[in-house]
Parts: sequence; C-alpha cells; structure tokens
Amino acid sequence: MTSTSADVVISDDEILLRALEERDFGTLAGLKWQAFAPPSGKSAISIMRLQVLGPDAAKAKGLQIKPKFAGFARARAGSIRLVHAHVTDEPDDFVGHAHLDHGFPRPPREEAPPLAPGEPSEVSPEYLRALKHFKTIAGLFCYFADTAEKTAWTGADLEEVCASVAAHKTCIHPMPSTEPSA
Repeated sequence: MTSTSADVVISDDEILLRALEERDFGTLAGLKWQAFAPPSGKSAISIMRLQVLGPDAAKAKGLQIKPKFAGFARARAGSIRLVHAHVTDEPDDFVGHAHLDHGFPRPPREEAPPLAPGEPSEVSPEYLRALKHFKTIAGLFCYFADTAEKTAWTGADLEEVCASVAAHKTCIHPMPSTEPSA
C-alpha cells in the first residue's frame, strides 16, 4: 500500500519554513502579509518541513524557489492551526513539501476608481477579512536570516524556540535592516 499526503500527519510541534526574499520584509511591520498570501483565487501556499528536509536541503530548495533568497520564515504547525488554517504534507513536488491552506481562496482586489487624487480605492469586506487573516498568519512566523552566497544553511539554529504563538513579539532573531547602507 502506498501512502498519500492524507496519510501523513504533521504534528503541531513540527517546524515549517517559508523561503523569503528581501522584498518580503516591511520597514516597520516585519514580515509582509503578501509573503503568506496565495495568488488570487488560490487558497494555499507552499512551505517546507524542516524535520523532513533538514536545514541544508531546505536552503537548497529555497535557493531554487527564491532567486534573491534572504532566509526563512519559521513557525510551528500548531500555531498555524490555532488561526484556522490547515497544514498538509504535499510530497508530489518534492519530499518535505507541504501546503499552508488558508481555508478560503484569496479574493481578487476590486479596484474601484479613486474617489479623489490620493484617496484609496474601495475594497470588499471579503478582501478585508482575508487581509486580516494573512496578517495574522504573517505574525506567527519568525524570521531567520541567511544569505544566498553559500549553498549550506549558515543562519541561526532553525529549531531554536522563540515562542509558541506570535513569535514576532518575542523573537530574538532581528529583522533585516531596510535602511540604505552608508
């Protein structure tokens, strides 16, 4: 009998990774919600299972996925499930691949003509609820810096514990500087 992704249970304490580029960071808010939102009409994003891949293989895959790789966002599966999102093993693309499924497709942003110069366009209540959810998910992840210069993982220990929920509030791993270097 062959196992399927439905047969594989990802435990609540399993560490999940999302490969990031510098564009995935905000100056004040930390990780941008866009890094955790699926394309319009889709409900899931790809993540990696640290327990299956290990840090070096995860980085190798991260370098393939993100040409300007800058590190990983890391969270435990249990914290994601607490906000009503789902985590499933999806090994068809590669061993160690998983999905973070938000449970609803990302609604398209309805672009209305601006009311006046400089005023924002209106967005649907559905889009605003989705935006709140994506921001909540982003807040569950802790940033671990690394560079694309080496193929092996050179960042901090990915298994180091920051917090069980809302890691960004207690995370000891600093966000990258977005200030121009002198």
